[in-house]
Amino acid sequence: DITPVVSGEEIRLGEHGFVVDITTVSESARPRDRFGEMVGSAPTMQRLFGMLQRIAAHEAPVLVIGESGTGKELAARGLHDAGPRLDGPFIAVNCAAIAENLFESELFGHEKGAFTGATARQDGAFHHADGGTLFLDEVGELKLDLQAKLLRALESGEVKRVGASRPEFPDVRLVAATNRDLSAMVRAGTFREDLFFRLSVLFVRTPPLRERQQDLGLLARTLLERNHPGAQLTDDAIEALQSYAWPGNVRELRNVLTRAVVLGGPLIHAADLQFNPWAFEGEPRDPGPVVTRVDERTAIESALAKTEGNRTAAARLLGMPRSSLLYKLKKYGI
Repeated sequence: DITPVVSGEEIRLGEHGFVVDITTVSESARPRDRFGEMVGSAPTMQRLFGMLQRIAAHEAPVLVIGESGTGKELAARGLHDAGPRLDGPFIAVNCAAIAENLFESELFGHEKGAFTGATARQDGAFHHADGGTLFLDEVGELKLDLQAKLLRALESGEVKRVGASRPEFPDVRLVAATNRDLSAMVRAGTFREDLFFRLSVLFVRTPPLRERQQDLGLLARTLLERNHPGAQLTDDAIEALQSYAWPGNVRELRNVLTRAVVLGGPLIHAADLQFNPWAFEGEPRDPGPVVTRVDERTAIESALAKTEGNRTAAARLLGMPRSSLLYKLKKYGI
């Protein structure tokens, strides 16, 4: 039977006694504009942060998808830091950077004498990540035979060193990332369907910068604080940043800011922003019209008039990639 009690009532159980006391505990809300080292206040980022926070508490594999430069590794590190494996290691492996003949050794380790050059027993990434998180970046670049070897380890939990007869069972939480369309690769026969489903038990998408333009000011200031303390952006510089399409995403933004600090100094104006590194012809030159929200269309039309409709030349004059100019031409119906 259930016996109701009230606050302050004394209850005895055998030789033990205690007094009922009701206390309300409220947890302070986590900042909604960041997760780990990722920052953003746009709705798409707040949804991402909420999903990452929920996923972090679980052990199932996670697939992070997104364009190059959108912070997939930061998302993986945030999952590790916000989860129960915080005190364990975070090991990142770039699958595209591993030579095919060294893949097994890099991931699973090898025994002494297993192959030419194996002068000592060596741990692989799975061993190094034991008790923590293993992050496999650019997993879509793996060849089919390597995919099969990875799948076997994930399905069985066994890791067998090259040249070893007995398997080992490191305890890892797997997070993979790719900028490739794995579902299209599965249909094309270049990525194993069983591995795709093994990796994507949980999945998130890191949005490109063009889908979160309102974050440009916050993100740019955060990058400057981390990489160039003391540097500041003027309002016109932030407007110029917000007008650009950012095909290289956060990685490109970091480069643009570094270039501005090195060439222009700690106070960054719109004129200091050089978006297109191909705009240099020998010596740095005037990047041309400053593109802002207010005069963007006018600047584009002016650049096209000056270049007699040559879109490549107009893009160079505006200091933006040709693909960004084409996007804006369609946007404004020019």
